[in-house]
Amino acid sequence: MVQGAGTENSSGTKVFALTGDIKNSGLIEIPMGIPLKVIIEDIGGGVPKGKKLKAVQLGGPSGGCIPSDMLDTLVTYEDIVKTGAIVGSGGMVVMSDRSCMVDVAKFFSNLPKKNRAGSVFPAGKGRR
Repeated sequence: MVQGAGTENSSGTKVFALTGDIKNSGLIEIPMGIPLKVIIEDIGGGVPKGKKLKAVQLGGPSGGCIPSDMLDTLVTYEDIVKTGAIVGSGGMVVMSDRSCMVDVAKFFSNLPKKNRAGSVFPAGKGRR
């Protein structure tokens, strides 16, 4: 942990997997407490030309989508929860105006059905 990074209630740094409709994707480590806008625009380089940012999905399948008009939200555990999302394990998927939110919701709601216990190799092998 970087000494002095973060906020009083969300101290230190956090690693995120930044992906989706963004110029620069990959693993990033940020100090807790910076705005989402800084991550998307400054670190990620923004969405490609000709597209507009629609939302950022945080927290994996159990998380939520934060609309573009909430990009000033600070990345802290308590502020992200106020948006209806969670920090979770650090997934951060950027979506442009070409993303269909209904399709995104369907994808995440069907994910547990496709990946239920015992369906992946190690768990399935253990049942035999």
